[in-house]
Amino acid sequence: MLNLISVAGQTMPADLSHPGKELSVLDQFFPGWVLAIFEGEGWESPRFLSRRASDFWGMTQEQLALKTCHEMEAMIHPDDLEGYGRCRRRMIELQKSLTPSQAVHYRFAFQFRLRAHRNEPYRHVYGEILTYLDQQDRSVQAMMYRDASADRASDRVQLCWYRTEGLDYRKIGSYIPATEDQELTLREEEILKLIKTGFNSKEIADQLCISLNTVKNHRKNLMRKTQSRNIADLIHTATAVIAD
Repeated sequence: MLNLISVAGQTMPADLSHPGKELSVLDQFFPGWVLAIFEGEGWESPRFLSRRASDFWGMTQEQLALKTCHEMEAMIHPDDLEGYGRCRRRMIELQKSLTPSQAVHYRFAFQFRLRAHRNEPYRHVYGEILTYLDQQDRSVQAMMYRDASADRASDRVQLCWYRTEGLDYRKIGSYIPATEDQELTLREEEILKLIKTGFNSKEIADQLCISLNTVKNHRKNLMRKTQSRNIADLIHTATAVIAD
């Protein structure tokens, strides 16, 4: 997939003063995506740059221009809102550790559910947030997102972050905020670490001096709490939960 960073750094700064050309370039490179930028501090009012924004939100460009981020975040699924906020705070913490020149090499990907109107079903949304430098070397935050309902059915809110590696990106971290009923116990975290090391259930039972049935019950709980489909998925998703 062509990433926004490769286009933003070369095309967007030069075209920001020409809205028509800007929209044409973005729609050409990112069909089906909505793009917004946040200039200045606070993330208060996004500026939408793609024509698809009106279709996605079911609003006119004039209506979108009056919307704040707070109003749009209120459209996130109630079960996802807390997790989305925690993911966003985790992203901000990571961004603060980067210099402007480092930040342009990172992108942060979110998954959550949202609906623009009360009479429509919630959609699974995939969004990416990244930074680029404008012509005055000022940092500008950009977000591109799309309806990902057809791609995956998972209801998990999660954050992943990537760093440039050559002409591509490499995933370097992930974070899945846990709700109260998904919090892992110390024993479950202990068993998870042993699973990741390569221990089977009997070896874990011997290592922890517990019964085989107890280990199996813990594994079932781990699969349920992390909504994992298999052991590989469990290791990937639950490792991110432990980082919370």
